[in-house]
Amino acid sequence: MPEDEVQQKKEEKSPEIQEAEIGVEQIFDSNRTGEERVTEIIQKIKPILKSGLFDEGGIIAEINQAEGIEDKKTFTAKIVSVLAPILELRTKDPDAFEKLSRAPAEERFTELNEVFSYNEIPNPEGKKSFLIHLPVDGEKRKRLGLMKIGRMFEQGMHELAKIAADSEDISKIEATSKLVKKYQRLMENLGFTVTGPIDEELRTAHFKETKPGEVWHAEIFKEDFLNKYLEEK
Repeated sequence: MPEDEVQQKKEEKSPEIQEAEIGVEQIFDSNRTGEERVTEIIQKIKPILKSGLFDEGGIIAEINQAEGIEDKKTFTAKIVSVLAPILELRTKDPDAFEKLSRAPAEERFTELNEVFSYNEIPNPEGKKSFLIHLPVDGEKRKRLGLMKIGRMFEQGMHELAKIAADSEDISKIEATSKLVKKYQRLMENLGFTVTGPIDEELRTAHFKETKPGEVWHAEIFKEDFLNKYLEEK
């Protein structure tokens, strides 16, 4: 195709599509594996998929099909094509898109630092737990480095211990993530008991983009957590 025709094709793309392509390319470059790339993309659009306006299962399945694509241009084209219905909404009704992009209150986490967040959830004992969330994607790993991420995680644990000490209805600290499976020994060294894979009901409700057995759960009782992480005032 002549160069002027290629340039014309680029100019015909909407700003939303061009921005999406740039974003996907950045995700491709900042993650080493296809699995990490598709996981980050799904996490970013999850609040929109939860709206019920789109075929959540179908979109996630199509994104996962791109996991094996190693060529950046091919990967980007595939993902942007899958996201077409979402991008169309953003073009036609940006206010509605912005509203959908905000996670519902129950899915929001309180950020203690750049790599450590938590929220409060009910637990089977009739009390509540603090659920730890580690929002560390490929870009953040590359920018901060594992050593700094480790220090920030430890700082987050100490800060959470202060909060837990003043929260009478908290009985456990929990972590539910693919990272729990990947770093089982580390979680145990941190004082957690790794209980293994989450059940299918929980996985399909909150981790649809994952495969069975990928997301594991770990927990530590509040008293043990405070003994390990609550610093003397």
